[in-house]
Amino acid sequence: MKKRVTGIGGIFFKVKDPNATKSWYQKHLGLNTDNYGTAFEWRSSENPEQKGFSQWSPMKEDTTYFKPSEIEHDENVTHWHDYPPCEIPCDRKKQIINT
Repeated sequence: MKKRVTGIGGIFFKVKDPNATKSWYQKHLGLNTDNYGTAFEWRSSENPEQKGFSQWSPMKEDTTYFKPSEIEHDENVTHWHDYPPCEIPCDRKKQIINT
């Protein structure tokens, strides 16, 4: 089976105050935020039983998460492997999906 993109794995971006950003989105847009931001659950149109997640994460301006790159934000895509994306811990999701 050919690998293919199935969705957006996450949006990660730098802000001055991640907690204030998460609070604003929670108050005004109803996002259920946690330490990492929030995860949006979605289903495969070809297989509705198969769940996927897209992570939204504001990060501190001085984060080293993007190193060695100097980018201010990152988006990545998901594709199915032998494991379901929802089983990947949040802090490892980018490392695994971008391989």
